[in-house]
Amino acid sequence: FKLAANPENANEFALAIDMDSELVSKERGNLLYDENGKETQYHEERRQGIINAYEHGQTTLGFVQMLESLDLFNHQRLTVDVKGEKINLEGLHFIDEKKLNELTDEKYKDLRDRGFLPAIYAHMLSMQNIHRLVKMANEAK
Repeated sequence: FKLAANPENANEFALAIDMDSELVSKERGNLLYDENGKETQYHEERRQGIINAYEHGQTTLGFVQMLESLDLFNHQRLTVDVKGEKINLEGLHFIDEKKLNELTDEKYKDLRDRGFLPAIYAHMLSMQNIHRLVKMANEAK
């Protein structure tokens, strides 16, 4: 399944099914349409799940674009040592706490009003746990 945009209306989508996929079968699995040609509950749940994923993706995209426009990202590379193996993590984007704290009151309030602050602080807390996770991986049997 995937959402396919209507080329004539960017706000309109249809649920597309890859009929060549080995996951699509006429002999087994869940029906998409009942005997009257009406969508089954299974079909509706798949459609709604894909719509939800798309909407969350758009929200994430807007969130990231706002952080970029405020120049809050530090682009970094991180090297961790897991059981003697050096692993390079490329293309990481960390929110710079110093830059966040230097925002004007108006820009900070805008982030707060949009509900972005919990995600920002969760990200910052999560990034602080990277080394703790590496330590746990090194101590695991």
